[in-house]
Amino acid sequence: MWKSRKLNRKAAQQTGSMEEFRLKRREKEKALRQARRDKQLVSKRLLLNEDEEQLEVSMETTSGEQDVVGLFHKLRHTNPEKKEVHLRALSNVLRDPSAQLAFIKLENSVHLLVGLFTGSDAQCRLQAARCLHELSHSPHTNVAAACLPATPYLLTYLSGQSTKFTELCLYTLGNLCPDSEGVKEKLLAQGIIPALASCFENQKHNLAVVEAVGFTLSQLLQTSTAAERVIPMVLASSLPSQLLSVLTPDPEFGLGAVIECAWCLHYLVCSSEDH
Repeated sequence: MWKSRKLNRKAAQQTGSMEEFRLKRREKEKALRQARRDKQLVSKRLLLNEDEEQLEVSMETTSGEQDVVGLFHKLRHTNPEKKEVHLRALSNVLRDPSAQLAFIKLENSVHLLVGLFTGSDAQCRLQAARCLHELSHSPHTNVAAACLPATPYLLTYLSGQSTKFTELCLYTLGNLCPDSEGVKEKLLAQGIIPALASCFENQKHNLAVVEAVGFTLSQLLQTSTAAERVIPMVLASSLPSQLLSVLTPDPEFGLGAVIECAWCLHYLVCSSEDH
Protein backbone atom coordinates (compact mmCIF):
# COMPACT_ATOMS: atom_id res chain seq x y z
CA MET A 1 0.00 0.00 0.00
CA TRP A 2 2.82 2.39 0.94
CA LYS A 3 4.59 1.65 -2.34
CA SER A 4 1.38 2.29 -4.26
CA ARG A 5 0.84 5.65 -2.54
CA LYS A 6 4.47 6.58 -3.20
CA LEU A 7 4.12 5.78 -6.89
CA ASN A 8 0.87 7.73 -7.10
CA ARG A 9 2.51 10.73 -5.41
CA LYS A 10 5.44 10.57 -7.84
CA ALA A 11 3.10 10.33 -10.82
CA ALA A 12 1.13 13.32 -9.53
CA GLN A 13 4.34 15.35 -9.18
CA GLN A 14 5.39 14.47 -12.72
CA THR A 15 1.94 15.41 -14.03
CA GLY A 16 2.11 18.72 -12.16
CA SER A 17 5.56 19.48 -13.56
CA MET A 18 4.38 18.68 -17.08
CA GLU A 19 1.33 20.92 -16.73
CA GLU A 20 3.53 23.73 -15.41
CA PHE A 21 5.91 23.27 -18.35
CA ARG A 22 3.02 23.36 -20.83
CA LEU A 23 1.58 26.48 -19.21
CA LYS A 24 4.93 28.30 -19.40
CA ARG A 25 5.36 27.23 -23.01
CA ARG A 26 1.87 28.50 -23.94
CA GLU A 27 2.58 31.82 -22.22
CA LYS A 28 5.90 32.15 -24.06
CA GLU A 29 4.28 31.32 -27.41
CA LYS A 30 1.52 33.85 -26.73
CA ALA A 31 4.10 36.55 -25.97
CA LEU A 32 6.03 35.72 -29.15
CA ARG A 33 2.87 35.87 -31.27
CA GLN A 34 1.95 39.23 -29.75
CA ALA A 35 5.46 40.56 -30.31
CA ARG A 36 5.35 39.49 -33.94
CA ARG A 37 1.95 41.12 -34.42
CA ASP A 38 3.36 44.31 -32.94
CA LYS A 39 6.47 44.07 -35.16
CA GLN A 40 8.66 43.86 -32.08
CA LEU A 41 10.17 40.51 -33.00
CA VAL A 42 12.69 40.00 -35.77
CA SER A 43 14.06 36.52 -35.33
CA LYS A 44 17.00 34.71 -36.83
CA ARG A 45 16.94 31.12 -37.92
CA LEU A 46 19.71 28.55 -37.98
CA LEU A 47 19.41 25.88 -40.65
CA LEU A 48 20.78 22.75 -39.03
CA ASN A 49 22.96 20.06 -40.51
CA GLU A 50 21.82 16.46 -40.52
CA ASP A 51 24.72 15.66 -38.17
CA GLU A 52 23.70 18.38 -35.72
CA GLU A 53 24.25 16.23 -32.63
CA GLN A 54 27.86 15.68 -33.65
CA LEU A 55 28.32 19.41 -34.18
CA GLU A 56 26.99 20.21 -30.72
CA VAL A 57 29.45 17.79 -29.11
CA SER A 58 32.29 19.28 -31.13
CA MET A 59 31.40 22.79 -30.00
CA GLU A 60 32.07 21.85 -26.39
CA THR A 61 35.71 21.10 -27.20
CA THR A 62 36.54 24.12 -29.35
CA SER A 63 38.49 27.11 -28.08
CA GLY A 64 36.64 29.74 -30.09
CA GLU A 65 38.84 32.68 -31.01
CA GLN A 66 42.09 30.69 -31.00
CA ASP A 67 40.64 28.07 -33.33
CA VAL A 68 39.36 30.76 -35.70
CA VAL A 69 42.83 32.21 -36.17
CA GLY A 70 44.37 28.79 -36.73
CA LEU A 71 41.72 27.70 -39.22
CA PHE A 72 41.94 30.99 -41.10
CA HIS A 73 45.68 30.52 -41.64
CA LYS A 74 45.14 26.89 -42.68
CA LEU A 75 42.57 27.98 -45.28
CA ARG A 76 45.02 30.51 -46.69
CA HIS A 77 47.98 28.17 -46.97
CA THR A 78 46.66 24.59 -47.15
CA ASN A 79 46.30 22.38 -50.21
CA PRO A 80 42.98 22.70 -52.09
CA GLU A 81 41.91 19.15 -51.22
CA LYS A 82 42.07 19.94 -47.48
CA LYS A 83 40.11 23.18 -47.59
CA GLU A 84 36.74 21.46 -47.24
CA VAL A 85 37.81 19.86 -43.94
CA HIS A 86 39.00 23.21 -42.57
CA LEU A 87 35.82 24.96 -43.72
CA ARG A 88 33.70 22.33 -42.00
CA ALA A 89 35.66 22.87 -38.79
CA LEU A 90 35.36 26.65 -39.18
CA SER A 91 31.57 26.51 -39.55
CA ASN A 92 31.51 24.55 -36.30
CA VAL A 93 33.66 27.07 -34.42
CA LEU A 94 31.65 30.03 -35.77
CA ARG A 95 28.71 29.01 -33.59
CA ASP A 96 30.53 30.92 -30.85
CA PRO A 97 29.68 34.67 -30.91
CA SER A 98 33.18 35.60 -29.71
CA ALA A 99 34.67 33.52 -32.53
CA GLN A 100 32.45 35.37 -35.03
CA LEU A 101 33.86 38.70 -33.89
CA ALA A 102 37.40 37.34 -33.97
CA PHE A 103 36.89 36.08 -37.52
CA ILE A 104 35.67 39.35 -39.04
CA LYS A 105 38.60 41.20 -37.42
CA LEU A 106 41.09 39.07 -39.36
CA GLU A 107 42.32 40.87 -42.47
CA ASN A 108 40.55 39.70 -45.66
CA SER A 109 38.79 36.89 -43.78
CA VAL A 110 35.37 37.47 -45.34
CA HIS A 111 36.90 37.96 -48.80
CA LEU A 112 38.68 34.62 -48.42
CA LEU A 113 35.37 33.01 -47.48
CA VAL A 114 33.60 34.64 -50.43
CA GLY A 115 36.33 33.39 -52.76
CA LEU A 116 35.70 29.82 -51.60
CA PHE A 117 31.94 30.39 -51.73
CA THR A 118 32.17 31.35 -55.40
CA GLY A 119 34.87 28.86 -56.40
CA SER A 120 34.65 25.80 -58.62
CA ASP A 121 34.72 23.18 -55.85
CA ALA A 122 31.10 22.30 -55.00
CA GLN A 123 31.87 20.92 -51.54
CA CYS A 124 33.95 23.96 -50.62
CA ARG A 125 31.10 26.18 -51.84
CA LEU A 126 28.68 24.36 -49.55
CA GLN A 127 30.93 24.54 -46.50
CA ALA A 128 31.73 28.21 -47.15
CA ALA A 129 27.98 28.83 -47.35
CA ARG A 130 27.64 27.12 -43.96
CA CYS A 131 30.28 29.49 -42.55
CA LEU A 132 28.43 32.52 -43.92
CA HIS A 133 25.20 31.16 -42.49
CA GLU A 134 26.75 30.84 -39.03
CA LEU A 135 28.01 34.42 -39.29
CA SER A 136 24.56 35.64 -40.33
CA HIS A 137 23.13 34.14 -37.15
CA SER A 138 25.42 36.29 -34.99
CA PRO A 139 23.90 38.47 -32.25
CA HIS A 140 26.46 41.17 -33.14
CA THR A 141 25.12 43.56 -35.80
CA ASN A 142 28.58 44.46 -37.11
CA VAL A 143 29.02 40.86 -38.26
CA ALA A 144 26.17 41.29 -40.75
CA ALA A 145 27.82 44.40 -42.19
CA ALA A 146 31.07 42.46 -42.59
CA CYS A 147 29.20 39.86 -44.66
CA LEU A 148 28.08 42.39 -47.29
CA PRO A 149 30.69 41.23 -49.88
CA ALA A 150 28.84 37.90 -50.01
CA THR A 151 25.31 39.22 -50.63
CA PRO A 152 25.46 39.55 -54.46
CA TYR A 153 26.50 35.90 -54.70
CA LEU A 154 23.89 34.77 -52.18
CA LEU A 155 21.26 36.39 -54.40
CA THR A 156 22.73 34.87 -57.56
CA TYR A 157 22.65 31.37 -56.08
CA LEU A 158 18.89 31.65 -55.48
CA SER A 159 18.47 30.64 -59.11
CA GLY A 160 20.60 27.51 -58.69
CA GLN A 161 19.52 23.91 -59.08
CA SER A 162 20.32 22.62 -55.58
CA THR A 163 17.31 23.18 -53.33
CA LYS A 164 19.31 22.60 -50.12
CA PHE A 165 21.89 25.17 -51.20
CA THR A 166 19.11 27.59 -52.15
CA GLU A 167 17.53 27.14 -48.71
CA LEU A 168 20.85 27.87 -47.04
CA CYS A 169 21.31 31.07 -49.04
CA LEU A 170 17.76 32.20 -48.30
CA TYR A 171 18.02 31.76 -44.54
CA THR A 172 21.41 33.49 -44.57
CA LEU A 173 19.89 36.47 -46.38
CA GLY A 174 16.91 36.45 -44.02
CA ASN A 175 19.22 36.58 -41.02
CA LEU A 176 21.22 39.47 -42.49
CA CYS A 177 18.19 41.61 -43.44
CA PRO A 178 17.20 43.11 -40.08
CA ASP A 179 20.62 43.80 -38.59
CA SER A 180 21.08 47.28 -40.04
CA GLU A 181 19.49 49.72 -42.46
CA GLY A 182 22.72 49.71 -44.47
CA VAL A 183 22.52 45.97 -45.06
CA LYS A 184 18.84 46.16 -45.96
CA GLU A 185 19.36 49.05 -48.38
CA LYS A 186 22.23 47.22 -50.05
CA LEU A 187 20.09 44.11 -50.51
CA LEU A 188 17.24 46.15 -51.98
CA ALA A 189 19.64 47.86 -54.39
CA GLN A 190 21.06 44.47 -55.39
CA GLY A 191 17.56 43.25 -56.30
CA ILE A 192 16.50 41.01 -53.44
CA ILE A 193 12.77 41.48 -54.13
CA PRO A 194 12.84 40.32 -57.79
CA ALA A 195 15.28 37.57 -56.78
CA LEU A 196 12.82 36.29 -54.17
CA ALA A 197 9.94 36.46 -56.65
CA SER A 198 11.93 34.52 -59.24
CA CYS A 199 13.03 31.94 -56.67
CA PHE A 200 9.43 31.52 -55.51
CA GLU A 201 8.24 30.94 -59.06
CA ASN A 202 11.01 28.47 -59.90
CA GLN A 203 10.65 26.52 -56.65
CA LYS A 204 6.90 26.81 -56.03
CA HIS A 205 6.53 23.03 -55.83
CA ASN A 206 9.25 22.77 -53.16
CA LEU A 207 7.59 23.94 -49.96
CA ALA A 208 10.84 23.95 -47.97
CA VAL A 209 12.23 26.61 -50.32
CA VAL A 210 8.90 28.47 -50.34
CA GLU A 211 9.01 28.58 -46.53
CA ALA A 212 12.55 29.98 -46.69
CA VAL A 213 11.44 32.66 -49.18
CA GLY A 214 8.57 33.56 -46.84
CA PHE A 215 10.93 33.83 -43.88
CA THR A 216 13.35 36.11 -45.74
CA LEU A 217 10.56 38.31 -47.06
CA SER A 218 8.94 38.58 -43.62
CA GLN A 219 12.28 39.75 -42.20
CA LEU A 220 12.37 42.55 -44.77
CA LEU A 221 8.73 43.47 -44.15
CA GLN A 222 9.39 43.95 -40.42
CA THR A 223 12.18 46.51 -40.84
CA SER A 224 11.50 50.07 -39.69
CA THR A 225 11.30 51.59 -43.18
CA ALA A 226 9.41 48.72 -44.79
CA ALA A 227 6.31 50.80 -45.57
CA GLU A 228 8.32 53.32 -47.59
CA ARG A 229 11.05 51.18 -49.11
CA VAL A 230 10.12 47.49 -49.17
CA ILE A 231 6.36 47.20 -49.54
CA PRO A 232 6.04 49.24 -52.77
CA MET A 233 8.60 46.93 -54.39
CA VAL A 234 6.79 43.85 -53.13
CA LEU A 235 3.40 45.06 -54.37
CA ALA A 236 4.88 45.81 -57.79
CA SER A 237 6.17 42.24 -58.04
CA SER A 238 4.47 38.87 -58.41
CA LEU A 239 5.00 38.06 -54.74
CA PRO A 240 1.50 38.94 -53.39
CA SER A 241 -0.24 36.51 -55.74
CA GLN A 242 2.45 33.90 -55.10
CA LEU A 243 1.99 34.24 -51.35
CA LEU A 244 -1.77 33.79 -51.69
CA SER A 245 -1.29 30.63 -53.73
CA VAL A 246 0.39 28.86 -50.80
CA LEU A 247 -2.38 29.28 -48.23
CA THR A 248 -3.64 25.71 -48.60
CA PRO A 249 -1.75 23.47 -46.14
CA ASP A 250 0.09 20.42 -47.41
CA PRO A 251 -0.68 17.46 -45.08
CA GLU A 252 2.68 15.85 -45.80
CA PHE A 253 4.88 18.93 -45.43
CA GLY A 254 3.02 20.68 -42.63
CA LEU A 255 2.22 24.34 -42.00
CA GLY A 256 5.68 25.92 -42.23
CA ALA A 257 5.32 27.51 -45.68
CA VAL A 258 1.71 28.52 -45.01
CA ILE A 259 2.61 30.27 -41.76
CA GLU A 260 5.54 32.23 -43.22
CA CYS A 261 3.54 33.34 -46.26
CA ALA A 262 0.56 34.27 -44.07
CA TRP A 263 2.80 36.48 -41.94
CA CYS A 264 4.07 38.22 -45.08
CA LEU A 265 0.49 38.92 -46.16
CA HIS A 266 -0.31 40.12 -42.64
CA TYR A 267 2.53 42.67 -42.74
CA LEU A 268 1.48 43.82 -46.22
CA VAL A 269 -2.15 44.32 -45.19
CA CYS A 270 -1.34 46.04 -41.90
CA SER A 271 1.34 48.35 -43.27
CA SER A 272 -0.93 51.03 -44.65
CA GLU A 273 -4.58 51.68 -45.42
CA ASP A 274 -3.64 52.50 -49.00
CA HIS A 275 -2.06 49.08 -49.49
